[in-house]
Amino acid sequence: MSKKIYRLSIALLLSACAGAAQAGVFKCTRADGKTAFQDQPCAANESSKVINIPSAAQRESTDPLMAAAIVYGVNASLEHMQSWCGGVDPATLGPIEMARQDWKRKHAALLDKTNAILQMRLSGDERARLASQMRQEGLNITRRLSAAAHEDKLQWCMTAPVTIASPQMDLLARPILTKTIMGAR
Repeated sequence: MSKKIYRLSIALLLSACAGAAQAGVFKCTRADGKTAFQDQPCAANESSKVINIPSAAQRESTDPLMAAAIVYGVNASLEHMQSWCGGVDPATLGPIEMARQDWKRKHAALLDKTNAILQMRLSGDERARLASQMRQEGLNITRRLSAAAHEDKLQWCMTAPVTIASPQMDLLARPILTKTIMGAR
């Protein structure tokens, strides 16, 4: 794997965590052995591990390619979220699609510039590997989410539109990221 693609894969992994709490994600193992990942502390009868996630400021990059990879990853994660939730409950597809389209409209200039950066700075093979890695990361995340109880998955998907519209998902509120991408030549 080229060094450039390796760095981008790290950025994509971090971008997949964009909506997570900055303090960390709680990995909770229930008494029945099922594992859940959540932004709230585990119940008293569950074993718990905190997975620390860098803050938004720590994730930011002044490297346009890395910043573009973050935006690309968040966009791809939203698409993957919609697809996965459709399998959990098809009734969630419409609300998630509407929230995703609103997010894309709000971030249209950032997405356009991101695509231009990726086109200019990566070869066709590198862009294909980047897309493949993002799909694989999305599958890895949804595999972990799939371990949750159906009610938890349903709740997660039903609240997805609110999550998409939340400040944590507003990339325009991340000035370093926005300036890096919009100022790239």
